[in-house]
Amino acid sequence: MLVAIALTVAAACQGEPPAAAPFHAVGFHSSWVLDEGRRYRYPGDSGAVYGGPHGAPRPVLVNEWYPATGTDPERAMVHGDYFAIESAGERIAPFAQALAEYAREIAREEVGAQTFEAALNTPARVFRDAEPATGPFPVVLYHSGAGSSFEDNAAFCARLASRGYVVLGSAFCRADGSDLGIDGGDGSGDDLELLTRHAASLPHADAGHLALAGHSAGAQAVLRHACKPSSRVDALVLLDTTVDYYGLDMPLHARLVDEVLAAADDLALPLFAAASSEASFQLCDRLDRCRRIYWTVPALGHNEYIAQGLQALTADDSEHATAVRAAHTRLVDDAVAFLDAELRGEGGALARAISAGRASTIGGPAPHVELAEVGVAAPAPYDPQSPNPPTPRQLPHLLRERGPALTGEVLVRFAGRGCPWEESNMVLGSLLWELVETEGRVGEARDLLARIETFRPRVTSLFTFLADFAELVGRRADARRAVAVHSALAPDDEALRSRLADLSDPASDR
Repeated sequence: MLVAIALTVAAACQGEPPAAAPFHAVGFHSSWVLDEGRRYRYPGDSGAVYGGPHGAPRPVLVNEWYPATGTDPERAMVHGDYFAIESAGERIAPFAQALAEYAREIAREEVGAQTFEAALNTPARVFRDAEPATGPFPVVLYHSGAGSSFEDNAAFCARLASRGYVVLGSAFCRADGSDLGIDGGDGSGDDLELLTRHAASLPHADAGHLALAGHSAGAQAVLRHACKPSSRVDALVLLDTTVDYYGLDMPLHARLVDEVLAAADDLALPLFAAASSEASFQLCDRLDRCRRIYWTVPALGHNEYIAQGLQALTADDSEHATAVRAAHTRLVDDAVAFLDAELRGEGGALARAISAGRASTIGGPAPHVELAEVGVAAPAPYDPQSPNPPTPRQLPHLLRERGPALTGEVLVRFAGRGCPWEESNMVLGSLLWELVETEGRVGEARDLLARIETFRPRVTSLFTFLADFAELVGRRADARRAVAVHSALAPDDEALRSRLADLSDPASDR
């Protein structure tokens, strides 16, 4: 497909008109499936709401968006109708009610109470239980992120259905029943397997052409699932994983990094990764058996990669909000074009998106696209004599290949010009982490820090964040690592020395 896309890029540059794509009405169906192979109870310590003391088959919410025939006004949904996930079975009903209430409260917090009430009555442009169109249609499984509600990207799912995809989503609740947030690990993987089997049972779905998509921790979950030998996946859409801003030796995403790198030699599928312009894509670059599209734009905040982030801006007509809406629309269009190319073999729209994205400036107002072909594990080397700054993706390689002194000179030379990396604690802090912890070059790291602090004075606050988060989730060893790096860079800081001593005291772990 990549060769075909490359040829089509050339045609697109010559002004070839875009092919017309059919739009479908969108149906929506919500149901529950019991996974008899897994035991589940909620809450996990009692099973009082579902499962009892010994557990019961895991109830899995299945939300399905699909191409439909007919637009009966009586079936038209508003957004609030997505929370109507009642079960016909008495055993599941209390759990379904608890999950609906949980999701509504999450959505209210994310969108804002006043805006949320208005959002509930916004037409969803979908029709409940409408007759499915004749298929079969390719399938996309969608996984929402941590701290999310199961309908947080419903507009994206509906858009895919309008373009001829069957989209299945779920709540992906924690497997241990400790709360109703997403599992993100093996529990999510098992739910994705169930959704795959469910898709295969639908006469209007073609589960032989299947993609996974997700946002944030949901994107991490689908990437982790794609790495399993049993996974049947043809393409991945990763919306702001958050992994893409960090070095691979840093502890925040260590489990995911280890799992993905262990499978990297066997993972060979096309991948669309969207992130902020500061992303260095160090993990994705290790997946060099995959065809990768790196889609970046500065306008989108983390939640603005999904529809819920736009709901929060409903009443905002500022220039910023307008830019966010435009960037989000382009993201959805380009993700659909990617899926059309990889699941349908229709590469024209993607070729045009790649052509336009390559022509834009990274960090500029328009989305920028980098295409990493199979076998490519790094960007083109940066020329320190270039009149242009290095990209975030080039920076780690510049550090490793040309050293911290030259890297510091380049950073200072281009600081103040709006480079995507110059306000990124994550990207700049990752360089310092690599020098201190991975390579043990503390003196050179302090020299590089001094240069960085001329334009980014609070870069080391990254290490405070990493330590605080690690302690919050009970990973004290990771907290020690973060404080140790920070203390090495600031040896005269008494507070850091004290915190490191406390974290290093075995008695404090009890």
